[in-house]
Amino acid sequence: TFDLVVPHSRASPPPDLTITIEQWERGSEYILGDKAHIFLYEQGGGSQLGGAHPRTVPTCADGTLPLDLLAAAVRDDDQHYPITKLICLENTHNKCGGLALPRSYVRSVSDFKNSRGLALHVDGARVWNAMVAQKADGSELGEGVDSIAVCLSKGLGAPAGSLLVGSVEIIARARRLRKALGGGMRQTGVLAAAGLYALTHNLERLSEDHEHARALGEGLAGLSGLHVNMDGIQTNLVFFNVTPAAPLDAAALVGACAERGVRFLQFDGSLCRMATHLHHREADVRRTLEVVRQVLEDADADDHNDHAGTGKT
Repeated sequence: TFDLVVPHSRASPPPDLTITIEQWERGSEYILGDKAHIFLYEQGGGSQLGGAHPRTVPTCADGTLPLDLLAAAVRDDDQHYPITKLICLENTHNKCGGLALPRSYVRSVSDFKNSRGLALHVDGARVWNAMVAQKADGSELGEGVDSIAVCLSKGLGAPAGSLLVGSVEIIARARRLRKALGGGMRQTGVLAAAGLYALTHNLERLSEDHEHARALGEGLAGLSGLHVNMDGIQTNLVFFNVTPAAPLDAAALVGACAERGVRFLQFDGSLCRMATHLHHREADVRRTLEVVRQVLEDADADDHNDHAGTGKT
């Protein structure tokens, strides 16, 4: 197994060119979930730059793709169809709350792709979190996988850099494509050193991020107008809904908290996301919860005052 350093995840082959690397054939097709990051947030790079067609299947709540749907998505050998070449998984899964894919499931997908002569790629930008959450090592999570992309700048805290891990042939192809896209770098030792430091010193401490995420979730769940699925908090991502009972909507909550120095995302409609990382301490968790609580209380007070001023109850 070899790896290839790229400036950041967007420049790495997985979002745009894993398909080309794995297949070296334009007009082919890759299967992935309808909630996959590389399907939703990369400008259709697989088609735009890799010349490959995506075929999506519904993503389950735990981030898995049902095997029967994967089987149904593989194309027949027909001149009217693109040729299925690749399956893509995401671990941990961003849109599914940062859940780690069960290792038994990944092995089952690997067995399936072997039976159909396909390749398997894992978008593992946060795979380090999966390793810590499942108390596994990289070889276990990479078992049966043809290639995996990992990010050094998310949970591990390096200033930049991602890695593509795969066979000698895959990395040789990736190196050529990286050069063509302008991603080739010189004097990369300083970035590699930062990545090595992050891997050596910041991997095991990811459990602290997971603990902070749990604490955030528990605190948010205790605030009126917010709903948190605590069972969905496995790693460093916290998703919560701003319910109709809240005195303001998700966009207003995000904006008001940002004005007070607490930033998080409005993800979809009423859904918001918070992420913990190595710069957060317990005091930051407490402050975050206090800011959110105060914003909700202030909005509720303003709402009552508005009703009082108009004579409404």
